[in-house]
Amino acid sequence: MTYTITFNGSTISFNAKSQKDAELIKRAINEVLTMNGFVNLDVEDVQAVTDGAEFLTVCEGTGEGDNRAEDSARDALKNMDITSAKKILIAVITGTEITLTEISGAAFTIEESCSPDAQVVWGHALDESVGDKVKTILIAAY
Repeated sequence: MTYTITFNGSTISFNAKSQKDAELIKRAINEVLTMNGFVNLDVEDVQAVTDGAEFLTVCEGTGEGDNRAEDSARDALKNMDITSAKKILIAVITGTEITLTEISGAAFTIEESCSPDAQVVWGHALDESVGDKVKTILIAAY
């Protein structure tokens, strides 16, 4: 079934397997687009992933401690098999204390699990409410 979300006058259309999945995807897209960070994701980034996809899936993971960014990526991957995904959007959400190396580590961890032909778009968002933890949102297009 096809769903839409409108953000700042732009419409993003996507297919999801269920209404529940669609609501989770809408929430994730809205979260990704409304936060600012070191590498911002915009409507065009989301559309690059959603356009032409048969369907989308979404999951998120969290991590804390020394390897928090990579652990958050691994936690997200526990809930989704992305080996056949054609396109992937990764949003790494952190508090203010983070390095670009850590953020890149989360993206790299996910890229290692997908097809080498997959188009990967990633970004970073700041959210002080996550504190010292890292949250990774993963939207995969099949």
